[in-house]
Amino acid sequence: MPVFGSEVWWALIVGTLALLTLGVVFIVSIIFSQRRFITVERQKLEALEERERRFRSLIEKSTDGISLLDAGGTILYRSPSNLKISGHTDEELIGRQGFELMHPDDREKIFRLFRKLVDIPGKVGQTTYRQRHKNGTWQWMEATATNLLADPGVRAIVVNYRDITERKEAEERLRISHDQLRRLSTHLQSVREEERTRIAREIHDEFGQMLTVLKMDLALMERKLLESGTDGTPPETFTEIESITNLIDGIIRSVRRIATELRPEVLDELGLVEAIEWESEMFQRRTGIKTEFTSSVKDLHLSKESSTALFRILQETLTNVARHSDATEVKTLLEVNDRTLILKVTDNGRGIAEHEASDEKSLGLIGMRERALLLGGEISITGEEGKGTHVTVRIPLLNSAVDA
Repeated sequence: MPVFGSEVWWALIVGTLALLTLGVVFIVSIIFSQRRFITVERQKLEALEERERRFRSLIEKSTDGISLLDAGGTILYRSPSNLKISGHTDEELIGRQGFELMHPDDREKIFRLFRKLVDIPGKVGQTTYRQRHKNGTWQWMEATATNLLADPGVRAIVVNYRDITERKEAEERLRISHDQLRRLSTHLQSVREEERTRIAREIHDEFGQMLTVLKMDLALMERKLLESGTDGTPPETFTEIESITNLIDGIIRSVRRIATELRPEVLDELGLVEAIEWESEMFQRRTGIKTEFTSSVKDLHLSKESSTALFRILQETLTNVARHSDATEVKTLLEVNDRTLILKVTDNGRGIAEHEASDEKSLGLIGMRERALLLGGEISITGEEGKGTHVTVRIPLLNSAVDA
């Protein structure tokens, strides 16, 4: 057995100690690395748990309902607020189809929307529907559904919904109120037109006849005076008779004009097309504004209410032109397109501003729109500065007869 010198032994001892030191350092580093790894993982876990607590807290405190459904529509999870919303416990609904409580009239529509949602990852859909509360009443629900089937952390259709029954009932009450107001407005307009027709007839017939009789009496008086001789009759008498006769003629014309403005006979006797043509001619005479009327409709058989409403809209439009537009020319077009009667009035004036066209304080414009709505139609009023105003009325003809 060989014998090593002291130097060799010292070298072996030092080498061994160095290796041991390296090993210790390596082991310590591994331990510290593991500790850091464990600390990081623990922090991640704590952060995840904190997020989960927040998520659960949000869900549990949310007044909106949250449900998770699988691709077939089976309920996988319901937030606590669902109990208050629907009255059903989790045990009663989890594992059942989410469409079971829906109103039969809404179920097919919602099912089709759900199938489209399932086919597109990440797709979001919104809808309203009715569902039965546990107490048997129907609730209106507003829902937003998101397809998170591809999300590993969810793997479900997430549905957020809220009870909007009170809002729907308020909207229904408002709709009924609007319908009642419109019916009342229709009735009042009908009563007003009947009253205007009656007054126009009385003015035309009674006042007109009395004035005519008075004129005839003056003419008879003048003839008797002439037959009896003019020696004892002052010349001023005949001048006064002539003056009174002229005054009566003027009154007769005014009576006829007032009666016509109250209710044009041409509208009742000849119809809307002829009435618009007549009104256009009268407007040009009164204002001096050149007026052109074109109609592709020869004969139009409308109800009295429809004819009156359209005629009054035209009158109000022409009145606005005369008062506000500074126009020198107005063009009116009446046509039928796809069972819709269209009345267009265009002027070359200053052009109505947007805020003027939508002015809620303008009773004239409100009245025009209301008349169109009562006929199931619509009216648009647009203008361009310096290029005039365009008023277009569209009314569905329904069963009205038209000859073009």
